[in-house]
Amino acid sequence: MNALSDAIDVHEVTLETVRREAGCLGNYYMDTPLINQDNSGIHIGQERVRFKKPMKHYLKTAFILIISLVCFQMILSLRVFLSNTELAKIMVLANGNGYLAVPNALVGDRLHSLGMALAGGLFFTLSVGALVCLVSLGATCLYPVLSLGRKTKTIVFLCVPFLVILLVNQDGFLWLETLALVLIPVLIYFLYRFLFKGDLPVFSLKKVGFHALFPVILALVLLVFPKGTDNRIFSDFRDTFLMSNPFGMGINDFYYTYTLSPAEVFKSLDQKLIKKGAIELKSTQNHLRQRIEHELLAADYLILDHDENPDLTIRCEKDQLFFFHAKRLIHETRVHDFFNDPRSAFNAFSMGTDTYNGYRKLTGMALITGLPLLVYLSLHGFFFIIGCMFMGPSLSARMASGLCLALGLSAFVFMASLNPKSMDPATISADLCSDSPALRTNALHLIFDKKLDITQYPQSKAAMASTFVPERYWYARASANSQQKRNLTDLLDLLNDPHPNVQCQAFFALGKLGNRRAIPEMVRRIRSSDHWYVQWYAYKALKRLGWTQKKSNP
Repeated sequence: MNALSDAIDVHEVTLETVRREAGCLGNYYMDTPLINQDNSGIHIGQERVRFKKPMKHYLKTAFILIISLVCFQMILSLRVFLSNTELAKIMVLANGNGYLAVPNALVGDRLHSLGMALAGGLFFTLSVGALVCLVSLGATCLYPVLSLGRKTKTIVFLCVPFLVILLVNQDGFLWLETLALVLIPVLIYFLYRFLFKGDLPVFSLKKVGFHALFPVILALVLLVFPKGTDNRIFSDFRDTFLMSNPFGMGINDFYYTYTLSPAEVFKSLDQKLIKKGAIELKSTQNHLRQRIEHELLAADYLILDHDENPDLTIRCEKDQLFFFHAKRLIHETRVHDFFNDPRSAFNAFSMGTDTYNGYRKLTGMALITGLPLLVYLSLHGFFFIIGCMFMGPSLSARMASGLCLALGLSAFVFMASLNPKSMDPATISADLCSDSPALRTNALHLIFDKKLDITQYPQSKAAMASTFVPERYWYARASANSQQKRNLTDLLDLLNDPHPNVQCQAFFALGKLGNRRAIPEMVRRIRSSDHWYVQWYAYKALKRLGWTQKKSNP
């Protein structure tokens, strides 16, 4: 009531102005028909104007958003579960045929669990799900107030999701993903109409534009920010805000534990660690079979006994090789050309079988739009609720937008000013002896960025015993730049680090060093580790060392 009185000069405006300003100020918090005019003027007294509780409409909108996100989560968790089940079968076959399976049996046993599927589905919910739900909810809210004709608005609002569905299915029909893209907007529309029946909120486009300006400013700052900090914003954010406290460490650990399973859903064949291959040649072509099998194993296409659905089947007729996927011809090439450049043939085959190209693009866009916007709106809603306890809804909304902007800008400024002097290589030795873990970590980061030999800084070895995980992480990563024998010993010791992030970087450095003496230990670690991400890094390092799959005793 005070907010309305502050915004309107009741002695100088018309009834229409009061109603318009009331609607813009509180949107749907004022019962505007109770604003009346008679011979004595416009009445906006307490007994004539009734404010609806702001929380009522806010909670209804939040409820719609939560229900739609939950529905998206259920659909995509089913997709992850089906993918996990298929992957588990492949790993069992690989193990049974004597190959090195990643993930191994310790992780494979968990692939059948509902918990892993739900955790994996959360990746899609917080990216694509967030974008789809927020855009659908925004479109539903703004539809009544747009000045376009009803037919024009309907065409526009139907064309956008139709085009998105076409993009997602351009290389093959994805039935569960398409179901989510169709169902969620429809669900949001009908929930909105049902919950707000007869009392649809009235939005001011001017007000919406004002509040939308704040996240746009943050997005623009994010776009230009990495250019001024050597593209270190994401690693600095992780080291500063996640790995420096128990709550952030929990988020980090959740990411590294569960994100590989949703990634398996939409990887192309050339992005997968292990694929299934088959060779169908005449018995007289045994020499050719051996050469093709060698190239298949080098590209991680495993020849599996008792496999009825290989990812790639190679057949030969005369001087031509034919690449089939599910009995469909994808690629063909001359035998001579294949052995001259097998990578090109495998890449062409992978592109021809990639049905998730469009969905990966949508997910990539959603990660940098939907997820940040969901976080922003969650914070905005929290500040708005707190503000409404002490002030009017319009002022609370402005305060919430301002606080969100201030928080975002403060985080950028904080990261930009972390340790600017450590960007000078001349300060590395001094920084490594600092009492500040952040300074020491930044020095190690700089050693890696500048490709400096870490053995030239003997004080850096103290990082191995640091209680600050990012310091051990960057010591392992920076060790990749030196060929000194000490490095190999240190990196093998870091494979025993209790934190998987450090183990991953130790494997990364071992692969980059190129010392093949580490191969037996790396293979042993893959077989014994219970962490999928650690196995993934170890396998990539093995491939960098020139190691190739081969059958052995299971």
